[in-house]
Amino acid sequence: MNGTEIQLTGTKVWIENSEERYKINVWDGAAEVRSGVRYLLPFLLDKQMEKSVKHTLDKYPEQKTKYESIWNDISSEKLSNSSLETKSLFFQKDSVQNPLLILNEKQTNPNEMFLLLEKMQKTIVETASHKKTTVLEKKDIQELETFVSHVENPKPIELPKEKMEPIISPIPKVEKKIESKKEEPIRLGDKTIKLKDGSELKGNLIQYEDRYIIEIEGKKRVILSKDVESISF
Repeated sequence: MNGTEIQLTGTKVWIENSEERYKINVWDGAAEVRSGVRYLLPFLLDKQMEKSVKHTLDKYPEQKTKYESIWNDISSEKLSNSSLETKSLFFQKDSVQNPLLILNEKQTNPNEMFLLLEKMQKTIVETASHKKTTVLEKKDIQELETFVSHVENPKPIELPKEKMEPIISPIPKVEKKIESKKEEPIRLGDKTIKLKDGSELKGNLIQYEDRYIIEIEGKKRVILSKDVESISF
């Protein structure tokens, strides 16, 4: 997601992702956050793919140095008891303008592929320029712990009961008290969820109120319903 790789070193991480911003909270340990094109496209992390593409670059010696930089990290941050916030990565939804969709939907020659990767890299660079690091105060960490605990062990929300005033009327009237329906988390099981930014996530999915909680390889992530395009059942 967002052209970012998170390398954990025994820590707690909470990721917030919306249309406007992308935020990573880290506490009780440390994490290294790296940004770059190859983290946005997992197939670029494959050593054989990297070797093949670099071999192809030999045919374009005048552009080799330029395109080899595509594999370089754009930024690297070490976080501990702090948060990193930036703009959400955005590509045009139109397949003619979105390099992610172009790479996914049709075969491209090496030179065209490098131009698309370069375009994606510029978008990530622009997004990363808005990043902001903030130290987490004790109260911030306590709020994160409370929220994580609530997500992992959700409890029905109890609404305060309203005090009923007696009604004086010539005709006896019975007032029925309607109890608020308690909303329980819905476990959807292993599902593939597609976000509006074009990315897909696969894991154990739970729906709770206006959000989804997806667990991937033991890590939980919260996604707002408004950011979800579709769910494959």
